[in-house]
Amino acid sequence: MSPGKRSPINAILDVPELALTGASGAACTCVIIEFRYVWRSQTSAFSAEVVLLDREKVNTVLEGHLQDYRMGRFEEKDDLVVDALEDMRNRSNTAIDVFRALSANHQELQDEADVHLYLGATQHSVDTILPQLLRWTEDLISKSGATDGWIHKSAQTASSLGESIEPFFKMTESRDTPLLWPIVEVVRYFAEKPQVA
Repeated sequence: MSPGKRSPINAILDVPELALTGASGAACTCVIIEFRYVWRSQTSAFSAEVVLLDREKVNTVLEGHLQDYRMGRFEEKDDLVVDALEDMRNRSNTAIDVFRALSANHQELQDEADVHLYLGATQHSVDTILPQLLRWTEDLISKSGATDGWIHKSAQTASSLGESIEPFFKMTESRDTPLLWPIVEVVRYFAEKPQVA
C-alpha cells in the first residue's frame, strides 16, 4: 500500500492497528493485502493467510530480478536516455533488495558489496546463480512453516496479528533475517466486522 491508505482502512473497518501504519510516511507494502470476513472455522478474533507464489512463479520472479540486476550493472548504457538509465538503476536496486531479503542468512548476499561480488562474478553464470537462489528460497519456504504454499497466522488482537505477518509484506530495517515478502502473492486478513463481509 502506498502512504496514507492504512489509517483510512483502519477507520473504515473500525479496527485500530489492523492495517499496520508506517511511521516514516513512505510506502512500506510490497504485496497485495485483502480484508475479508472471518471464515467458518476461525476460532481467534483475527486471522490471516499468507499465500506464496508457486515454484514456477518463484523461478520467474528470481530470473526477472537477476536479469534486472545485470541489466542495471553490466549492459552498455551510452545510448540510453536519462529516464531509461534511472529505470534500470531502480530495477537493479530492487533486485538487490529482493535477493538480500530472501538470502540474508547466506554469506554471499550479506550486504550490497557481497551481492555485487556474487552476482557480478564472471564465473557465476545465470545457469549457476539462478538454481542456487531457487534452492535458498525453497529452503526458506520450508523453514517458514508453509503448508501447500500458504502460511496461517492467528491472534486475539489486531496489533498482534499485524506484527506476526509484517515480515511477509514489507521490507524491514533488519537485514539479518531472511524475509519472504518478494515471493508473497497475497496476504488476506480475516476479521469479524460487517464492513468486510
